[in-house]
Formats: sequence, structure tokens, C-alpha cells
Amino acid sequence: MLVPNTGVLLGRLRGILKENVLTALPAGGPQRQLKAALHLLGRLEKSWDIMPFYVQADNRDIESVLAEIGSAWQGSAQALGDWQARLAASPHTERLAGVNSLELSALMNRNQLLQQVLLEVDGLLGAMAPSSVVEAQLACLAALYRRMAGRQSVLVGDCPVTAQSFAVDGI
Repeated sequence: MLVPNTGVLLGRLRGILKENVLTALPAGGPQRQLKAALHLLGRLEKSWDIMPFYVQADNRDIESVLAEIGSAWQGSAQALGDWQARLAASPHTERLAGVNSLELSALMNRNQLLQQVLLEVDGLLGAMAPSSVVEAQLACLAALYRRMAGRQSVLVGDCPVTAQSFAVDGI
């Protein structure tokens, strides 16, 4: 185990840069750039270790909602396209740039595919004639988007991490 951990190191780096470098820079572009970098370091300090939990929760939630939508449209698969087959066939093995963990890279690849499918399904539902089924599915998507935004606000450090931050109800 790395001691001090990454969060502590990021915090110390941010503090040193703020106390020693920021104060030495004249007002202007370089100082604004350092302030932006300090802000980013602060966000990383708060969230460096929660990315896997965030992506896992996002994936479970999106998969659950897509399964619910798929079951509502069972028997008329052509209405929503071939997204279920695409999700089942995707291996998720490509390593993403900047991601060292193969497991996290696989989760993130899966998340990108799920979000792409989600956008397609949302567009297809939005283009359908209004009905109680379509309205219910659009409401389900709106609730999913609110949950995703809530998780993302924790990930970027805007909200504190709690025991429920990455819980997905019913899953």
C-alpha cells in the first residue's frame, strides 16, 4: 500500500503549489491557469479512489433501466432496434487511454456502449407516437438521468461521498 495515499499526495501537492507558486506568480494568464490546475487537483483529491464504484453503479443502473424498457417492448424488438444484441455481443476489452487498470478500462468501455445505446433508445422513444407506455419509459429515463447526474456530482467532488452515493435501488 502506498503511504501516504494518492489523495493525501494530491492534497499536499495542491497546498504547496498554492502557497509557494501561486503567490509568486504575477496576476494574469499563468496565475489563472495555475488556479484552474489547483481546482482540478482538489477535485482529484476528493475522487481519485471512487471511479470504479461510480462506473459500476452507473452500468448497473443503465442496464437495469434498459432491461425494463426492453421487457416493455418485448415482441416488437424492431421498434427499438438491435441494441440488446449489441450489448450482449460487446467484449469491452479495449484499453482506454489514461486508464491503467484493465478492469476499470473494461467497465468504462461498457459504460460508453451503454450510454450510446441509452441515447439511441431515448431518441427512438422520443420519436414514437405518444402513449402511456412511451410516456412511462421516458419518465423512467428521466429518473435514470437524475440518478446519473447525482452520481457524477459525487465523482467530480461537488458532493460528499456517502454510503448511498453509488447504491442502485433494487439491484
